[in-house]
Parts: sequence; C-alpha cells; structure tokens
Amino acid sequence: MLKKDAKVKFLEHQLEEREREIVSMRDSEKTFVTPEDERIYRMEQRMKDMDALVKGLTEEVLDLKTITMKLYRAFEARAEAEKAARAKVVVVEPPATPAPEPVQRPAPQRQKVAPAPVPAPVEEDDADMDLIMQSDGTLKRERREKSSYIIAPTKYQAPAGLMSEGRKGTRRSSEKKSGGIIYAEDDDDTITK
Repeated sequence: MLKKDAKVKFLEHQLEEREREIVSMRDSEKTFVTPEDERIYRMEQRMKDMDALVKGLTEEVLDLKTITMKLYRAFEARAEAEKAARAKVVVVEPPATPAPEPVQRPAPQRQKVAPAPVPAPVEEDDADMDLIMQSDGTLKRERREKSSYIIAPTKYQAPAGLMSEGRKGTRRSSEKKSGGIIYAEDDDDTITK
C-alpha cells in the first residue's frame, strides 16, 4: 500500500514538472507579430517581477519600522526611569545654623558630637506636574489642572461643518442658509439713514 502511495505521489510530481516545463517553453518560444509586441511582453514580465520585489521590500520596511518603534519606546522608558531615579536622588543640605560659642569646660578630653540626623529628601509629586513650553522655547515643569488645557480637534475629529466652513474665510455659506433678503414689518417705526 505504501509503495502504491509513494508511486502515485512520484507520478504526480513528475506530471507537475512536465506541465511547468510546457508553460515555460510556451513563454520562451512565444511568437510575436512585431518586435514591439515582444518588447511589451518582456516589459510586462519585468513589471510583474518588480511588483513582487516591491511588495517584499515594503513588508521588510514595515518590519523594520515596527522594530524601530519598539526600540524607541524601550529607549524612552529607560530614559524616563533614569530621569526618575536622578530626580529621587536629591541632595538636601541642612539649613546653616549659627555656630554656638565655645563653652570652656574644665575637662581636657574632647567628646565627639554626633551629627544631627539628616532629614529624608523631599520628593515632589510629579503626577500633577506637566511639561509646558515656555516663551523662550524651553520646557519647564509646571503644576496644571486638567481643566486648564484647550484640546483642539484634529481635522478628522472635528464636526463636518467646523473645519470646512471655518477655513474658507468667507461667510457666504451662512448667508445662503439665512436667506439673502431681509423683510421689514410694516409696524417698524425705526428709520435708518
């Protein structure tokens, strides 16, 4: 049974090879009426090959782009972690106290005075701080409330009429909506000059 299956697969493989050879022979021995037809045919073949190459290269470039984005995110995360670590290591110097006047003691031996305990460094809460662009172009951390931000919609998020009418700089569309003629009532006592 196995020999028959193997023999059938071998024959199928041989048949496929022969069919491929026939197709390649047809393509190579194709008769063209004019040399221009042959040139056009060859150019079409090259275009098909180039399309396949471009698709492959596009996939490779997209793969490189995703890898680059992952590396960039990892770099940014590492930079943020280092920045946070540097921010935590803040050296706070104790306030300078006036030196006490030396008191004369009769004892000839000096005792070592233990230094005052250093208070723990005060950490600022960075959760409420945001980087704000200053007028000189630098970024500075400032405390801001979420309600003080103005978030403008992008071209795709804005309502349909907002971006198209607002960018034209004319009021023709609003005039058309309200009508071009204003009718006055007969009871109107006001006089315009």
